Amino acid sequence: MDNNGGSIYRKDELLEIVAGLANRFVSGDSTSISYERAEALMDGVLYCLNEYEKSAGNNSCVRKKLAAGEAYELGCQMILNKVCQLKEIYNRMTESFDDYGMVCLWDTAITGIAEFLKRYDVRFLPQETLLTLDYPVLMDISGLSGVDAVLEYIRCIEYEQQFLGKFDDRYIRTILRQYHQDYESLFENICHIITMNLLGHIILRKPLNDRGFTEAELQTICRIIMEQTEEDTEKYITGCIQSLIEKYYSGNFLLKKYLNGDVHAMTIRIRFNLSIGHPEKVFLL
Repeated sequence: MDNNGGSIYRKDELLEIVAGLANRFVSGDSTSISYERAEALMDGVLYCLNEYEKSAGNNSCVRKKLAAGEAYELGCQMILNKVCQLKEIYNRMTESFDDYGMVCLWDTAITGIAEFLKRYDVRFLPQETLLTLDYPVLMDISGLSGVDAVLEYIRCIEYEQQFLGKFDDRYIRTILRQYHQDYESLFENICHIITMNLLGHIILRKPLNDRGFTEAELQTICRIIMEQTEEDTEKYITGCIQSLIEKYYSGNFLLKKYLNGDVHAMTIRIRFNLSIGHPEKVFLL
């Protein structure tokens, strides 16, 4: 890495690639492009080079064998491959997609990603994400952009569809309705809400199809959780998720890893509601 926007290549090599792109952008017209457009093209070049460098790992000797132009073209191809992966996941997921009535989930995962696939410009603006990804997922993808961000995002959505698909649609919607009367307009993660409710059953060793919590059961949950430290609660919830995944999802490692990304947030939310005497806010049905 050096001071050329994080690239190992010389500035003159980068400018040569940008010049070629600029010429293609204006279709050979002699009219010069704006500074802002040139800057965006440079960002795109760096994005593609970074894609190649990531694939080469930390072996700088391997990376330096290639000229910048060749590495750039390979990076572009890798990005195109990711677009193909995105299309494949999108097409597979949409065959049985369920938004459970949540508008922002449909707008982002179905309408939004379809628009991304139509508008994404691998050659000139590969660094642009294009979407705001309004429906929140349980993985932090804030450091990603372009197809990297959208591909990771749709993987998260597919994990959620796999997780929620084990339950009856009416059951999911009933929990969401108890959580908020107008849940359809919320910008909240469905799995976060559903998993917290399921934890109540797992803590009590209560069958998932045995719906509803008595006052005595809620008090038992409160006692078990609040006797622990926050750190111990996180470990406890992680163990509960492990049991859930092993029993109902054949030990799906990627799904478990995804749900574990929410353990800290669930711990804080559960302990807060128990501390103020409102376990029914998280253990809904």
